[in-house]
Amino acid sequence: MISAYKLIGYENRLLRKEDFNNDKVDAGEIGAGHQVTALYELIPSGGEVPDEAPDVDPLKYSTPREDVGDRSEFLTLKLRHKQPDGEVSVKQEVVLHGNAFDPDGLQKDPDFQFAASVAAFGLWLRDPDFREGMTLKTIEDSVAASRGEDPLGYRNEFLQLVRSASTAER
Repeated sequence: MISAYKLIGYENRLLRKEDFNNDKVDAGEIGAGHQVTALYELIPSGGEVPDEAPDVDPLKYSTPREDVGDRSEFLTLKLRHKQPDGEVSVKQEVVLHGNAFDPDGLQKDPDFQFAASVAAFGLWLRDPDFREGMTLKTIEDSVAASRGEDPLGYRNEFLQLVRSASTAER
């Protein structure tokens, strides 16, 4: 179902594919009890795959499936982590089944939608090719619709930033 993926942001923390399983190479650390949101661009099967698409371990899903209606395994997420006082990392693999992946549910979640809107704005600012398929108006509408609870006003402040960029572009 997915031909390739690309991590959005974190370009300054990218690992070489062969370093994923190497504890001696630092890829960035998240402290115990902290949370991080990582957004990935998923390239559907049959889509154009960029040259830099990573191979880390032997490919698990390299044979295209004909039975996409089954949707058994959608993807396998691999993480490496150490205990706070640990020296050796442990690889953890989590399989996401197609029936557990609900893109409609994600699109309705205001926190996810807001994070995706922030990422889209960053891509819009930095990547002229991205602008061909995404307008500031679309990003602005997405931010406005996903503000959700905003007790400190940060989301509203971000909306004003997008609107300022939109005004400056005209």
